[in-house]
Amino acid sequence: MPETDGPPSAQDYLEASDREFAAGNRRPGSALLYEAAVTAIRAIARQRGWPAESHRELTYATVRLAETNGDPFMIAGFSSAEMFRDNAGKDFMEDYEIAIDGRAVHAYVRRLMSIAEAGAGG
Repeated sequence: MPETDGPPSAQDYLEASDREFAAGNRRPGSALLYEAAVTAIRAIARQRGWPAESHRELTYATVRLAETNGDPFMIAGFSSAEMFRDNAGKDFMEDYEIAIDGRAVHAYVRRLMSIAEAGAGG
């Protein structure tokens, strides 16, 4: 992770996750990929005054975000990220699942980051 004054960003977590996966470190890579999603959701939740500390609150924030943006696939993005959270503990995902679902979670996090950036400017 980059040494900055503030906490790591969702982008920092994405990059760290990519490095871990490239090095063959599936469990830490999975944990960091999930953390990227959590960090992005929390950024939006903070902007909107929504609670998002517990897993339940993250889930509800995701559902609210999906409803507000008219994009039910955001819920699927969060579900994919949760698979990586679980994989960090159990290492059950196959390489092809990590490759395919990892791309989906990357796209999900980038979408969240763009929503957060738009909200920060408005």
